[in-house]
Amino acid sequence: MGRGGQEFGGWGQPQAGAEDQWGAAPPSFNPPVRRVDPLTLTAVEVEIDGVKKLVGQRVVVTGVSDDTTWHVLKDHLRQCGEVTFCKIYSGGRAAVEFASPEESAKCITELQGSELEGATIFLREDREDTVLINTRRKIRDASDAKRRAEKEARAKEEEEKALAQQAAAAPPATE
Repeated sequence: MGRGGQEFGGWGQPQAGAEDQWGAAPPSFNPPVRRVDPLTLTAVEVEIDGVKKLVGQRVVVTGVSDDTTWHVLKDHLRQCGEVTFCKIYSGGRAAVEFASPEESAKCITELQGSELEGATIFLREDREDTVLINTRRKIRDASDAKRRAEKEARAKEEEEKALAQQAAAAPPATE
């Protein structure tokens, strides 16, 4: 007999029937949130008020009521997609992260100026979003590479042209 009058099989040995109890117990954890590597995602281009902007995963919300909790804000924005992060800051500001840039773009276009607990909220892209910064870097690197390739092609073309002019200007060789 062990402590409390219970019988057990010794150190490291489970009690009789413990395996059945573990198998019958429902899991008490939430499934993990789907996280994506921000380095592999690409921001989405969206037209907001006639201006094209790149939008990443994160959205900045302004005009949030002081009484609004992050649960209420998350539930309100969930109609546009899967919200993976939501935090309310002082001054009626909040940061919300979606599972994909497409969902955050949909949120900005569809819920702009919507009412939440008596306050009108405004949404915009988070300019410090990793996805957005990396997409801008990729665009910049691609345009730099294109410019470099064009410059090299012009230099090669000019070199070939100079060689052709030298060959035409040189007197023919006599035997």
